[in-house]
Amino acid sequence: MLVGDHVTLHPRPRFPDPMEAGGHSIRETYVLTRETGEICARILRRLACYADSQPGGFFFTGERGVGKTHLLRYLGTFLENLSDPEWAVFEPFLPDNAQPRVPVNSLFINIPEDPSVPLGRFLAAQLGTPKPSAPGISEKPEADLSEEEFAALIPEAVSEQAMRSVGMLVLDNISRRLDRIATPESLEREFRLLKIVTDSFAPSGVLVVLIMDEQHLKWEDATGIQLTLMNSLGDSCDFIWLSRNHIVEIIASALASKNDGQKLAIRGILNRLRKKLPYFGTKAENFIDLYPIHPDVFYSLFRLRSLLPGFSPLRFVQGAIDAMSGEPAERLVTLDFLFDRIVDDLRASGKYTSLLYAYDRLQQEIVPFLKPAVQARAQLLLKGIAFLSICESQPPSVRALTNSLLIYHDADFLPSYSMTSAILMELEQKGGKYLVAEGEKQDRRYRLLDSSNRLGFPTVRDLLANEDEFALQFPLLVYEWLHSEIPDWNPDTTARALRNSQSLVSPAPGELNAPRGLVFFKSIFDPIWSPEDLVSLEESPFPWILLILSPFERFYEFEQAFRELSSGLSRLIVWHPDIPTLDETGQLRKLAAERYDLELNRPPKATSAEKEGWNKARLEAGEILQSLYVQRGRLMTASVQFSVGDEIKKQRLSGFIAGHLVFLQDAFEAGLAGSGLPQAGVAARDLESEKQWLHWAALLAGRDAIRDSNPDEAKKQVIDWWIHVESAGLAGGLVELPDSLLTIQFWDYVKSFGTYLELLRPAMIRLREGDQTFEETMAQVARSFNLEEDRLQIWKQSLENLRGFIRWVSGFERACNYLYSAVPTGQQALERIRSQLLASLDRPEHFLDALNRDTFEQRFLQFKKGYVDYYCRVHDSALHIAGREGKTESKLDHAALRNLEMLSNLPFADKNYLNRVRIIGKWVEANQCDFPVLEILESYPRCYCSFNPAGNTHLRESVTQMNAIIQDGVQYFRNILRRCKTRVIQGLKTMNVDDLHARQIAALLSQRRMVLLEPRTVEILNRIIQKNSKSFQAQIRSLR
Repeated sequence: MLVGDHVTLHPRPRFPDPMEAGGHSIRETYVLTRETGEICARILRRLACYADSQPGGFFFTGERGVGKTHLLRYLGTFLENLSDPEWAVFEPFLPDNAQPRVPVNSLFINIPEDPSVPLGRFLAAQLGTPKPSAPGISEKPEADLSEEEFAALIPEAVSEQAMRSVGMLVLDNISRRLDRIATPESLEREFRLLKIVTDSFAPSGVLVVLIMDEQHLKWEDATGIQLTLMNSLGDSCDFIWLSRNHIVEIIASALASKNDGQKLAIRGILNRLRKKLPYFGTKAENFIDLYPIHPDVFYSLFRLRSLLPGFSPLRFVQGAIDAMSGEPAERLVTLDFLFDRIVDDLRASGKYTSLLYAYDRLQQEIVPFLKPAVQARAQLLLKGIAFLSICESQPPSVRALTNSLLIYHDADFLPSYSMTSAILMELEQKGGKYLVAEGEKQDRRYRLLDSSNRLGFPTVRDLLANEDEFALQFPLLVYEWLHSEIPDWNPDTTARALRNSQSLVSPAPGELNAPRGLVFFKSIFDPIWSPEDLVSLEESPFPWILLILSPFERFYEFEQAFRELSSGLSRLIVWHPDIPTLDETGQLRKLAAERYDLELNRPPKATSAEKEGWNKARLEAGEILQSLYVQRGRLMTASVQFSVGDEIKKQRLSGFIAGHLVFLQDAFEAGLAGSGLPQAGVAARDLESEKQWLHWAALLAGRDAIRDSNPDEAKKQVIDWWIHVESAGLAGGLVELPDSLLTIQFWDYVKSFGTYLELLRPAMIRLREGDQTFEETMAQVARSFNLEEDRLQIWKQSLENLRGFIRWVSGFERACNYLYSAVPTGQQALERIRSQLLASLDRPEHFLDALNRDTFEQRFLQFKKGYVDYYCRVHDSALHIAGREGKTESKLDHAALRNLEMLSNLPFADKNYLNRVRIIGKWVEANQCDFPVLEILESYPRCYCSFNPAGNTHLRESVTQMNAIIQDGVQYFRNILRRCKTRVIQGLKTMNVDDLHARQIAALLSQRRMVLLEPRTVEILNRIIQKNSKSFQAQIRSLR
């Protein structure tokens, strides 16, 4: 299936640049959405009274790139021609048909970005007749007009624009100028100039629209700018806010619409992605609407507009959807696609030269030398890191990069985030001079390093040469450390032996007279053993084989191959070290270089200082290798893998390794586990009749009827039993169990299962494939259990316990992850249950008993129910706190807000309080969470909005702040009315006001609690204030 199969494409003309396109082009391409239709209606209602006085202008705000200028230019094409039949598009939003009575023109003025261009002179030149003293944008006079001079020139400009029938004046690009203004004083002065323009044009019926980006209006981000804005323009302008949701609507309706069947298929794609990327937490409805645009790409588009002024999010989306229509359905428009489209523009801007230099060096000098299998993913990751280093739309962590680039492995054995982490770690090790990394595990963040100050570092050619030299010298450190731990093993340290893998034929440590096994040190330059190699090893006389890997092996590429090696050869143990950290790698490089220098420049007789220096270096290397191979390393066999550090306890390393090798040696000498010794002799010696073979088959398969059958029928039932073991996931032993369960205690309980299963597997395989007779197989089974039926019965019970445990363990893992990820609740009963459950995790061997598993499940469900109830309650309390009036969860004082809104409509009223409440309210509304919390909590203990009861207090504080501002505003109006109390009472007597409204005004004038005002009450106050305007204005000025 392709992307085009999941969407209905709507071919349409390309979206133009509104600053350059003509009216016809804008009209032809514009998509009117519900949100933009309502905004147009609001503006048209204000222009319907042209040329009557306007009550003020508009702040038109929203993120950069959402289409503010585009909307106004689109609307302007209608204002010029009232007879245009396409006016009908506004009818759903204008039921009263409120459109201007006469045609009006629109004047768009682009405010200069450069603060050195005087704003007053520039506006005077653009609004009126240009004069020599009022230069245009290209000129930079030394001084601007004073506010008094500017105010004196504006009336002439108003008259001139009135002659041109200008009804809407749009001042655009204000935010780019604000970004460059250095001082609060300059900022405040420019706002006063804008206020003069707004207040001067309003009486002539001209609607002034100031286009400003959202970032300059947010209360929490720029309080200095916010206060200046409010003090200067708060009583002259109302606010219009355009969100990016209307872009989502355009994508979902006009570019790539989806029917119900397509939406269902896209939801299936999302579910599959979530299985591969468990932290891919985007909301399903949003994912469907944006498809095939990745949500992270969509959110980055608006941040990108601030870096590239000519970039259009909508034009990019339109082109990207067309380009992706023929791609596989699960391939989305990801960050690498976006980076490829803009990288030339980023280079041309000249602002990101040093970061792009680092990107180029990594792509050209590091990626080509990685393994071919990972080069493509490494290129994707570098593009993602480069984009996020420049755009900073989200932290470039391992988890974020994996989700944003949709990097996952088709095989289930390697988690996607681990694969990304491994590739990034190798990039970090080999290209560290171009990358900065911080953090740990999946939260480790990567960004490009400014390369302009790092030109004195070695060239990449030197770096690669050092890399190659290090790969040759590092094995010496391993050989010397291992020889110090296991003196019986003495690898060859000559130069010829270093590049190639090396093998030792030696007995197990401390077993000098025992048969010799094979110790194989694999070089990272050599390939993994082939199937032919495995056949040769299987036929070899070695009772055991130990494969020792390098910490710098490409585990992200060969991990599965190593597992298959260990499972395919019963006499093999793979010693798997941990991957070194960046600090450990650097230290090992340093120590390897020191050792190489000492060898190269060693005098005939080393001094005591030189010996002491080398001994110290060798000791440091030994500590790191001890950590990699012992404390953090693991052993892998055909049936199990386990941590060396957890198992070794206080044993010496030589004794610990010897114990595991001797176990394989004893099995080999007993003629078991694929030893290659003839089995017929064992059968003839230990089992004397067909009845005994059938008896052991019945015990093994758990089917009593086998005793009365014949060998052929018994063979079929034994093979069926083994197939059932395989289908239950038991044939692989404990390999598939989580590492957290493979504790020493757990191993003590189930090691017999793993040992016997390891011995039985080769025999069962040979029996199934016809390479071994039924009699030989039963003889091997009997010998494996030392001819003790009770031992077989005990093993069969452990098999049943483990079968139930393995079926249960996937749900157990999810429960554990839920417990670990759940936020603290502070509820004693819940936390007590959680503590008990977590304590039980330290003893996983208890869960082999079905009763203990049931108990855990019941306790977990009890915890989960209480946790979900708690989390939903506090989530709703914190994030549903500004609901509509009447909702019980709303914490906003709607009655007081309504009173403030009505009082703010009084003549000469200060709208500062109401505007502040509206701005904070917009932010609170934007941060409300509408995710299906209850549904999410069924599988994950936190909402996708990342709500944490301990940390998400800012919304509640914002609503508290809104309530405080509302009360201050109402109190402000009450104080003014109290100062004019006499005139208000006289007015009430004169107007013969009814008792109901008189009581409301009396409460307003008193010190008592406020009552809910009615519109009629405010109308009465309006008339009183109009009759006594001078007195009220004097009181208002005295309170400012």
